[in-house]
Amino acid sequence: MSDTSVERRVHPVTDLESLAGAASHGYQQYLQDFLDAEQEAAIESTLHRIADSSPVQLKNNDSIPFIADVIPKPIYGTSQFILHVEVGDDEEEGEEYIQRTYNIYDDHHVALICYDELEDAEFEIIEASVNRISSNSFNVELDIENHERSTVQSQIENATHVGVASVFSPLVFDRERAAIDALPNESRLWDVITGQRAIAFDHDAVVNSEPLDEQLYENRQQATAIDEGLQASDIYCVQGPPGTGKTRYLIELVRRLAAAGERVLVTAETNTAVDNILIGTGDQPDERSLYQYGECDDEFRIARINARRSNRSFVRNNVNQHTYSAEVVCSTNNSAHYLVKEGRKFDVLVSDEAAQARKTSTFIPLQVVDRAILIGDHKQLPATRESKQFDDIDGRHHSLFELLYDNGLYGEDGGIQFDTQYRMLPALAEFSSNQFYDGSIQTGVDHDPLMSCPIGLFDLQIADTEEEVETSLQNQWEANAVAAQVVMLMNNDVSPEDIGVIAPYSAQESLIRSQLQTLPIGGTEHVRVATIDRFQGSEKEAIIVSFTRSNSASNIGFLAGDDGANRLNVALTRARQYCALVGDWQTLREASPLYESLYSSVTERFQPKIYTKDDIRRIMDHLT
Repeated sequence: MSDTSVERRVHPVTDLESLAGAASHGYQQYLQDFLDAEQEAAIESTLHRIADSSPVQLKNNDSIPFIADVIPKPIYGTSQFILHVEVGDDEEEGEEYIQRTYNIYDDHHVALICYDELEDAEFEIIEASVNRISSNSFNVELDIENHERSTVQSQIENATHVGVASVFSPLVFDRERAAIDALPNESRLWDVITGQRAIAFDHDAVVNSEPLDEQLYENRQQATAIDEGLQASDIYCVQGPPGTGKTRYLIELVRRLAAAGERVLVTAETNTAVDNILIGTGDQPDERSLYQYGECDDEFRIARINARRSNRSFVRNNVNQHTYSAEVVCSTNNSAHYLVKEGRKFDVLVSDEAAQARKTSTFIPLQVVDRAILIGDHKQLPATRESKQFDDIDGRHHSLFELLYDNGLYGEDGGIQFDTQYRMLPALAEFSSNQFYDGSIQTGVDHDPLMSCPIGLFDLQIADTEEEVETSLQNQWEANAVAAQVVMLMNNDVSPEDIGVIAPYSAQESLIRSQLQTLPIGGTEHVRVATIDRFQGSEKEAIIVSFTRSNSASNIGFLAGDDGANRLNVALTRARQYCALVGDWQTLREASPLYESLYSSVTERFQPKIYTKDDIRRIMDHLT
């Protein structure tokens, strides 16, 4: 290992000049405009989803908080209404009843829905904002002009039913705006972000700690990344393609930093990703998880911001939330706002899934640290964004990771890409390596294949069988074919816990889960079924991918384009030993050269299996 200090030149600031000019203030304004566009697009998107649903669909849709019936009372002389919510006999009101039950808070943008019956396809939508909440009622200010007031008030008062749907919470965006305002004045990292200062590698953490995970250092690149991450005085980027051990790297880096006496803030964009860092992907801590090393092996004290928001009972019940006594604190990027409010300071930020985080989100934890290590892969799921308005200006640099590393300010001078994967059999890894990483990924694992053929391509001749379900899509014929694959695997002694099913659409996810429950074979409830987005960071011995799309227009929606390519990369790289690709390949191949390339790559080596509707019907008759 090297303890030499290095200073690396900053590249010309051409990227920022194309965004908003090299001036710091100009870039600040660009970021504020970007957030304004994102907020407006998010509101419009939700309003469209509400308009395309019936009240009963909204009532059954967990993604949009909805109160089906409120009692409206106008505050005369104003554009305000008091909305009374009836509380069930077994419910406790309390001051937080509405927030707790319906996830509606002060300043939320909401939509009042005037309707006659829950099944109504047509209804009036009136936008409003919440300005006061009490135990079982809340005030809303209607988003209307004064001359419309009497008409709209009459509409609400005369409606048979009035419901309220939550459209948008400004809280996340307000925190990001505050970070944009504060960062130039409070953080030395702003000059690095805006390309005004060269990055340096002269920190002494590398000489103040010793290797802990000895096996990790057998990989030359991971050893280099540990050294450079410890020496980084500003920002350092680590690109971890699928299966290359970025989580193991993160754990070792945090352990080394803590051993060197550093105060470490570990963040990710979602609560699920934070939980994966803390305890792994299961319900109990992995033996190499951050929690295991910190709490069980007593290497450092660890805390989790907002542990109550975790979907893992172990985290909620066992992880300390007292951040002042902890050397390592874990948080979502947005929840790091609480650390900003408390005036907490840390030596270093370790940000996981950094390419999946909107850059303005990463700015929140950057306010409380001196330096940062960003770990991610911009070839997998991209940063969430609602608006395409700025795509022509800054390309796809919506994450700070991309801005700094992927053809950005510092390029390869500011980071490293891992090039050895330890998850997949070579046949499974080959297409991803060639298509997304210029053939640079080699395989460092050698295990016996689960099946004689590691890739199964199932070409379903089921033209025009996709169906719309609210704002999603499903395909019953394809769900049947997936169920048959699950049975085949289980009949070949593959444990259901080792099987995963990936679908791009939530409706298809639900349909497949229901289909598995109808099978006469036990244990299918242990098969994990999830969307592509929820499967990132996970792996299974066997994966079945259901592409869902089947139409004569060769339209594959968000499976096409750059974001679609990233999603395909994620879907193809979750399997360790077997991957089944199930779909209407005529639709897929005609829609995108990427899918034509995938089809050719697989069928050059493995015979595709073609199924008609009659074939699928016979299989299902046999199974049931």
